[in-house]
Amino acid sequence: MKAVNYVDDIIKGVGGVDNIKDVVHCSTRLRFDLVDYNKTNIDMIKLLPDVVDAFYRAGQFQIIIGSHVLFVFSKLKKIINSNNKNHHNNVESNLNIFDKFISTVVSIFQPIVPAIFGAGMLKAFLVLLVAVGCVDKTDQIYILFNIISDSAYYFLPMLLALSCSKKFETNSFISIALAGVLVHPKLIDLLSSNIPLNIAGLSIPSVKYSFSVIPIILTIWLMSYVERCCDRFISGSIAILFKPVIVLIVVSPISLFMCGPVGNSIGIYIANIIIFIQENFGFISNALLALSMPIFVMFGMHKIFYPIVFSAIATVGYDSLILSSMFASNIAQGAGALTVWFLTNNMATKQIALPAGVSALFGISEPALYGVHLKTKKSLFCCMFGALCAGFFSGLVSLKSFTNIVPGLLTLPMFYDEKNNFKFAIITLLISFFVTVISIIVVNLKTGFVNQNQDITKRDVNEDIPSILDKSIHNKRVIFSPVYGTLSKNNKLDTIEPDENKSINILLNKGNIMAPFDGVIVSCSDEFDYIKIRSHDGIELILSITVSSKNISLSEYATRLCISNQFNQGDRIFSYDVNLIKENGSDVFVSISLGDGFDYFDVMWRDDLSNISPAKPLMTLL
Repeated sequence: MKAVNYVDDIIKGVGGVDNIKDVVHCSTRLRFDLVDYNKTNIDMIKLLPDVVDAFYRAGQFQIIIGSHVLFVFSKLKKIINSNNKNHHNNVESNLNIFDKFISTVVSIFQPIVPAIFGAGMLKAFLVLLVAVGCVDKTDQIYILFNIISDSAYYFLPMLLALSCSKKFETNSFISIALAGVLVHPKLIDLLSSNIPLNIAGLSIPSVKYSFSVIPIILTIWLMSYVERCCDRFISGSIAILFKPVIVLIVVSPISLFMCGPVGNSIGIYIANIIIFIQENFGFISNALLALSMPIFVMFGMHKIFYPIVFSAIATVGYDSLILSSMFASNIAQGAGALTVWFLTNNMATKQIALPAGVSALFGISEPALYGVHLKTKKSLFCCMFGALCAGFFSGLVSLKSFTNIVPGLLTLPMFYDEKNNFKFAIITLLISFFVTVISIIVVNLKTGFVNQNQDITKRDVNEDIPSILDKSIHNKRVIFSPVYGTLSKNNKLDTIEPDENKSINILLNKGNIMAPFDGVIVSCSDEFDYIKIRSHDGIELILSITVSSKNISLSEYATRLCISNQFNQGDRIFSYDVNLIKENGSDVFVSISLGDGFDYFDVMWRDDLSNISPAKPLMTLL
C-alpha cells in the first residue's frame, strides 16, 4: 500500500481531519490531541503498514510507527495543513488533571526536541574533539561551533515560547517577543549589575532567564488569559492596533516581577530535589528508574522528564538521575534484542531484532521494546534486570550527563568530563549490556523462550490447540482455519468425491488472514486476490479472495502484514478491510483449496462450520 494511502487511513482512523486538534511526533510515534477520542478506530489503525501499536495514553492518542515516523508525519501535516479549527472544542475538557499535565508537557517540549538534540550532539562532539586533542578551547573554530551549540540552550525561552503559543493558543510572534524581553542583552546587563532596577518603587528580582524553562511557560500561560480578555472586550479593526500593545504592556511587567522569579524558583527547587535524591538515595533512585523506564516508554510517559532534565542542567550544569537511567535502559534493550536475534531460529524475528537492537543501542528503544521484548516477555524482564544493575552502579557513582540528548553509543561524549565520569559511563554500559545478555542466555537455556511461538499479534490462536488435537492418532494432519467467517451458501461438501480437489467457500466477517501452520508464502498476486502458502512439511493451501461487486479493486483494501515470506502459526500475514468493503455494499469471500504438494488419502471437514475461526480446526488430512 502506498504511504500516502495509509496516511489517509490514519486520518480516517483518528476520526478525520476535523477531529485532529494537534499532532506532533517523537522518535518513533505520532502523538495526537483529538477533539473526540471516541471517534478513533484503533483496530483499523493497528492493521496499517508500519504501525506497531496504537493506544490512548497520558492524554494523547499515540500511534507507534518506528523509523518511518518522520516521513509519515510530513505527509500527515501536508494533508491536515496544521490548521487548528476554530470550531474545535477544548480537547482537554474531558481529561483528568494528570493527563492534562502530561499532555501539556509533551506538547510544549516535543516540538523543540530536534533543535535541542542537534545542539546537544554538536556540543558532545566538541567535548570529544577537545578530549582527544583535535582542537583546543582557545581555537576560533571551537569558539564558533561552541556558540552554535549553545544557541538553542541560551535562547531556550524563545523556542519554548513558540511551542507554548501553539499549546495555549496565543499569538506566536507576540509570544516570541515576550521571550525576547527575558533574554534581551540590555536587560541581562541591568539585572546583573549592582544597581537595582526599580519601577514604581518595586525592585525587579535579578534572575538570569537564558537557559531557563519554567518562567516562559508561566508567562505564555498568563498571556493566553490576557489575550482572551482582549478578544472579549476589544473587537474589529481596533483589536489589530491595540491588542498587541496591551498584551506586551500587561504581560511583560508581570513576567519580570512575578512569573519569571516564581518560575525560576520552581526550577531551582526541582534541581535541588534531584540533587538531594541523588546524594542520599542515588543508587536506589537510579536503579528503580532504570528498571521502570520501559514501562514509562510503553505508556508514552517518558517525555514527562523533559522539564526535570532542563531545569537540572540549567541550574547546576548536569543531570545525574534521568539521563543516566535512560542510558542504562537503552543499552539493556539493545543488548536484549541482539541476544534474541543471535539465539532465535525464527527468520522473521531475526529480521526485526537486529535493526531494533542496533537502534536501541543508539538511544531509540521503542522498536526493540515493541518488536521484540513485549512479544517474548521474558527478554523484557531480563532487560529490566540488566538496567536495574547498571542503574544501581550509575547511582552509586553519581553518573552525570552534561547535555540533554538521547543517551546511547553515539552520544557517549555527553558524559565526558576531566575526572572519572566518562569511565563510569563505560562501566555502566558494560554492566547493562553483559548482565542482560547473560540473563537472557540463562533463562533461555532453562525455558527455551526465544524459539517459542509468542508473537503478540497471534491473538491467542494457539490457546485452544492442545485441547483439540488428538495426539493418539499419528496418521492425520489437522489444519486450522486461516480466516474468520461463516460457510458460504454455495458450498456442497457432501457432493465432493474423495479424489476431487477439495475446497470450501467462506464468507468473511473479519479481515485478518492468519497462518494456519508454520511455513512460507509461496506466491501472492498484485491484486491480493490469490495467495498460496506452504507448510514446512509440504501442505499447500490456496486462498482465492473475491468480492461480490466488480466495481471494487481488492488491492485498495488489502495489506500484507508478514515482514518476510516466513511465518509462524498464528501470525497475521494479510488483512482486508472487510468493514469498509461492506460499507460500499459488497461482501468478501475466500475459497480455500488444497494444493498438490502433500500426499494425503482424504480430507475430513469439521462438522460444525457455522462459526469458522483460526482457533478451530477447519480440516483433517488423512
